[in-house]
Amino acid sequence: MNILITGANGYIGQRLIPVLLQEQHQLYCLVRNRNRFDEEHASPNIQA
Repeated sequence: MNILITGANGYIGQRLIPVLLQEQHQLYCLVRNRNRFDEEHASPNIQA
């Protein structure tokens, strides 16, 4: 399933992303600081 997450660097987003990746979902994440996000979440199933 394709899923859009806003606030992916936030408290809920940080905990939600690993769960959704484990279930093999395709994630699209909106973030303020892409460099910080890329360092923490390296996966081919994520586009920031």
